[in-house]
Amino acid sequence: MAQKKFYRTDLVRPEMPKIEGSQGIIRYYRKNAYGVDRMYLADKFVAAAVYDLTGIKTLLPMAKEALETLGFDLVGVLAPAKGEGSK
Repeated sequence: MAQKKFYRTDLVRPEMPKIEGSQGIIRYYRKNAYGVDRMYLADKFVAAAVYDLTGIKTLLPMAKEALETLGFDLVGVLAPAKGEGSK
């Protein structure tokens, strides 16, 4: 009997690129949908890592506080232009 996998294989990355000079900085942007502000991570590699940890694509206020407690600096940036998505 095949063993069930509990992780998404399409998100597994063999190597995460190291971005020089930006360790500890997480960039996010806000989008309003039907009166609800949501925070999305601007960097797709960081977004995938947070998704792996939390199982959700948005950054919750309590997760933001936890990341700040761990020493990460969260910086709000402008939302990407429509159609660009996260880079």
